[in-house]
Amino acid sequence: MLIISIAVILLIVVRSFSRSFEKHGADKVVEKITISKNRIRAKESFEYELQIQNVKLLILPIINAIISIPYSFSYEVNNKKVGKKELVNDITKTIKITTSLLSYQQVRQKFTVTAMERGFFEIKTMISAQDFLGLKSISLLSGHSDKVIVHPIAINYLFMNYDANSIQGEQLVRRWSNPDPIFYSGVREYTERDSLKDIDWKASAKQNTLLVKKYDTTSDESFMYFAMTHRSNRYENDYHTFVEDMISSIAYMMEDNQRNSIAYAFNTNLSMRNNMNKFHLPALGSHHLMEQLDTLACATIIPDYTPVSYLSDKIDLIDKKCTLIFYYYSLEEDDVRLLNQLMKMGYMVKVLIHRESDAHVLPQIETLLFKGGDYHA
Repeated sequence: MLIISIAVILLIVVRSFSRSFEKHGADKVVEKITISKNRIRAKESFEYELQIQNVKLLILPIINAIISIPYSFSYEVNNKKVGKKELVNDITKTIKITTSLLSYQQVRQKFTVTAMERGFFEIKTMISAQDFLGLKSISLLSGHSDKVIVHPIAINYLFMNYDANSIQGEQLVRRWSNPDPIFYSGVREYTERDSLKDIDWKASAKQNTLLVKKYDTTSDESFMYFAMTHRSNRYENDYHTFVEDMISSIAYMMEDNQRNSIAYAFNTNLSMRNNMNKFHLPALGSHHLMEQLDTLACATIIPDYTPVSYLSDKIDLIDKKCTLIFYYYSLEEDDVRLLNQLMKMGYMVKVLIHRESDAHVLPQIETLLFKGGDYHA
């Protein structure tokens, strides 16, 4: 009889505690999540810090924090990579932290997170608490999301020139004044005013002296970069690599334009994450550069519609004083017709192509082969 009485009393105490825990367990619990940077470069790191504070007398015996980070991210705690506590699927890594909070106590957990590739990502955090026996669970934080934009690495890729292609007609009589970021006509001796990035290392080695590239120039006041692909391209083996190399190349071009005070913009028929689908006009400034890098980060590898449909829809927005630089994975007949039409309309058009078989289909337009992979030191 005594045992039954004790059991009943314990049951009443447990139920009373569970009800109190359910009702007041989340009271005066302070959660704070801090991310040091929400914009970084690929391969760069940022700090993620989770802080939970129990500002009351009631003990929180079990705290579960579940942090979902993108699959391509890696993370470290105290400069040590952690893998034992993570659950992995194809999209995210789930980091689970279990701890407890006594009265008026706090816990702090800090991670160093590294983004391995460009993109628009979210880090989601959920925090819950359980009573001693695990009978009741309450949510302390649900659905919290931190957005992180990872900009592409800017790479100065090499381009292969085709001498058979040249600017024709009215383009020949233009006055050249501004440095062209892609085409160069030769080399000259290095001076103290030159940038190290412009050194032609192969020519320098042959001549046994430092030589820099002598760039062609253009009278146009701005550049517009267009990334153009077709839906059928995404089934090719090297298509994904091409898109990533293309975006890294455009990032470098735009940053170079920014340094040289030449207006620039990036546009593409690729679909976008984070509602970044809008047409950009050439401009300058740190805010503009940030916006353009955000767009590059959010570009996917799947086109929304064909290059011809995209350009036909946007052509009225393009200023004829602007140099148009197109990156194409492959050229179709409609693309060739439209590019030639743009030339006849008076636009300055330059094309970077991926397939060597497309190298000579645009005899009226300056064309270079863009393979990615190799880049300037």
